[in-house]
Amino acid sequence: MKLYCVIVGVEIDFSVEIDEGKTLDELKVAIKANNPVVKCDARWLRLFLAKRNTTEEEKGGDDGVWLTHLEAHRDGIYTRDYKYLEYDASLRAVGLASGQLGEVDDADRAAGLGPIHVLVVVPEEAPAPLSGELDVRDNLDRLEVPFATRDLNYLLDYDTAKYSSLRSTALSYAEAARILAAARSAIKSATQRAIEIREGVLLDGPLNLPQGQTKSNFYYAYSRFGGILAPKVYGEMHSEAFQREVDVNRALGSHPNIVQFLNSFSVENSTGEQRHIIVMPFFARSAADLLVQHSPVEVRALTTIARDCVSALCHIHAKKYCFADLKPANIMLHCGEQGGATLIDFGGAVALSHPIVECTDQFCLDLAESRASELLDWTCLGTTLAKQAGIDIARFHSRAELVKFLNDKHNRLGKCVRQLILSCLVKPSGSRIEAAVAPLLGSICKVCQCKFNVFKRCHQCPKCGCLVCGPHCRSKLRLPLYLKPVRVCDECFKSSSSG
Repeated sequence: MKLYCVIVGVEIDFSVEIDEGKTLDELKVAIKANNPVVKCDARWLRLFLAKRNTTEEEKGGDDGVWLTHLEAHRDGIYTRDYKYLEYDASLRAVGLASGQLGEVDDADRAAGLGPIHVLVVVPEEAPAPLSGELDVRDNLDRLEVPFATRDLNYLLDYDTAKYSSLRSTALSYAEAARILAAARSAIKSATQRAIEIREGVLLDGPLNLPQGQTKSNFYYAYSRFGGILAPKVYGEMHSEAFQREVDVNRALGSHPNIVQFLNSFSVENSTGEQRHIIVMPFFARSAADLLVQHSPVEVRALTTIARDCVSALCHIHAKKYCFADLKPANIMLHCGEQGGATLIDFGGAVALSHPIVECTDQFCLDLAESRASELLDWTCLGTTLAKQAGIDIARFHSRAELVKFLNDKHNRLGKCVRQLILSCLVKPSGSRIEAAVAPLLGSICKVCQCKFNVFKRCHQCPKCGCLVCGPHCRSKLRLPLYLKPVRVCDECFKSSSSG
């Protein structure tokens, strides 16, 4: 894949060809190899994800906007507005994977509207060592080394020698970064030990979700019996969000398509840091992962996701709650050939008619500023299914715009899939949407209403997605994505012939 980069300060832009399975360290090497301007060791380069968000917590999130070439050259670049890619990780893990890069057509790129993906800061030649010492924070600011107060507090309490070395004016950027990284690692280990001692859950590495959480992080973990779990860890500042999610999950009770919390607790590690943990079952992949691998997703997979989401939302609404943040990343897929879907992340769920605390604007369309309602959830389901069906929902800013597109006879969506999405957007209700799902799931032919059997076998029309019996799908059409004419239902054949 091709990543577009800009060197901050001189605003030199260039592209780098690199496999999305590579790491940030390998990207640094590729950047140095492509740029004679870069004289320093590749390890000294500082990289920032060129995606802007509105709050500090959301920097670099999937819902941000890529910086464009035009903006970079016209307005200049301030790295404080972007997420610093501090640790070595895979490009996929930090949001630099195919399908996430905001590609534009040649005309937009020629106009300077193409995305910049990575900002590169090349350190100046190291100045001659100064004598004496500075305040630790001033010294780190001088070196432009990012730091967190908790890291400094840990060193002050547990390693005063290392803390004192951060005062030295002879300190290099690389040395300061190593000291702070060691402090972070120690804090993480202390948290792991505290959780294991308290609950017997052994925390492992982070789960690389396609869309990150703004207030929490998911991890792999092992139970006492060796089972794989997925703890969700809230930081000290987000105890209220943690408690709200626990309370909502408890109020909703048991449902096969709503994640069941196995445990929830708070711990304080040996450094005084508090963490709030929700332990959940482990799910290997989400609907967002499926979309990355295959867009649009197969009709049967989309139908399964729709069926289970409708069931979960009906249950949530019956309990007088609103999920509020339905999107592919919050829909986890079941193992096994038959599949299934489960909703996770109830951090945004609130009682109906209450103010929204968390949502994703892209999926809410023009309801992002409204209060919690069933309409909000159904709209998010409609946009989620539209995205799974291959529609670029970023083009639309209101339900009316998306509905107009769906009603356009020239779009390539099958009739049943189109009606399913419309049922979520126009006068939606649980029963209406379930009725729209039925033709995609049913055991009867949509044309003659006969039950499928060995003489009238089930066939899924590749154009509209509905299920029909053999006698009503004998005609063939040439469709996009198919090399040869394929069998379609009588209704699709007639509509194509008359058109």
